[in-house]
Amino acid sequence: MINPMNSSLNLNFSMIILRGTRSCMTAAFMLLTCFVYGQTVTQTVRGRVLDATNNKPLNEAYIHVQGFDSKSASNTEGVFVIEYVPVGRHVVEVSFVGYETLILTDVYVVSGKETILEISLNQANTDLQTLPVIGQRADRSIVPSIKLLEKDRFQYTATFADPARYATYAPGVAIDNDQANNISIRGITPNALQWYLEGAEIVNPNHLNNAGTLTDRASANGGGVMILSANMLDNTTLYQGIAPPQYGNALAGALDMNIRKGNNQRRQSSVGISTIGFDLATEGYFSKASGASYLVNYRYSFTGLLNKLGVNFGDEAIGYQDLSIHLNFPTKKVGTFSLFAIGGSSDNIFTHKKIPSEWTSDKDNQDISFNGRMGAAGLKHQINFGNIRWNTVFVASALDNTR
Repeated sequence: MINPMNSSLNLNFSMIILRGTRSCMTAAFMLLTCFVYGQTVTQTVRGRVLDATNNKPLNEAYIHVQGFDSKSASNTEGVFVIEYVPVGRHVVEVSFVGYETLILTDVYVVSGKETILEISLNQANTDLQTLPVIGQRADRSIVPSIKLLEKDRFQYTATFADPARYATYAPGVAIDNDQANNISIRGITPNALQWYLEGAEIVNPNHLNNAGTLTDRASANGGGVMILSANMLDNTTLYQGIAPPQYGNALAGALDMNIRKGNNQRRQSSVGISTIGFDLATEGYFSKASGASYLVNYRYSFTGLLNKLGVNFGDEAIGYQDLSIHLNFPTKKVGTFSLFAIGGSSDNIFTHKKIPSEWTSDKDNQDISFNGRMGAAGLKHQINFGNIRWNTVFVASALDNTR
């Protein structure tokens, strides 16, 4: 999108007689160059501002893109729209009377699709007269956690846009094998980490969970790459230690992933190509009036395609594909319903080395065929009762490995 108000092109013409083809081409090139440099590529930033406690919309919240005149105020539904924001990374300030001001750093605006933000503000604390209290209180343990924000998913190096891998940038978190995303928190075995999707426990959501293991046997946790594409990821929380009560089976930590909503005002599609695969995504609205939206993402591995084209990667053939879906249906009286699903399959075929003198590991003299399938589907309902926000999630997940 190009903002005509941000573009300026001032040309002063005089009578010039150009002689020869070379002069004409030079003049045309100079005119084209002036036109290109006179344009500013922009995009729309929009979203909602909500109360962090009860999820109610905040009317007349102030949203400002720092460094530009781009600003807006939310309406009675908490919705705001800021048009003609230059592409790039920006700092967005959100404020509302009686609430803490929120500064969103490094908001990424791209030309290919709108940037959609769902912002939650916390009520500000009111300073009252100090009343000294003498006594002892029991120590309260605080569960350490970090937020893996949607905007961070492509920012860290050597992570393959995998949320499990870029969790290693948190203190005390490491991956015990470069071939897989098995997370070790403060030295505890990765098998003690628990995976969650939209707040519900699921089985290991990773392709190739034999990656880096002894003789390509399946591991209880982790894998080569996560089934959920980074394009689907919304804000995600990694709990580094004994997690809150709702994460009862997480002994070493929990990674709670959320799927973002589709664009409920505009239909758009994207194609991504990287070393991990081909990524196809489409999103849009069922109804602009109701705000119902869909988001679908399909991914196929780059190595799998090359293998089918006959490209040899040595003694091993690796491939995977996955599909993720999120359907969102807000209502005015009975809350918001969401349907979501992820699923994928992967295979790893190893052919033994023909020359015995080249055998350096236990599997070098074996033919190994590993296949893995994983799927999860769920229904989520959110509704407000006064100042109480009630979430209900039903999820079914399954995992099957064959070696």
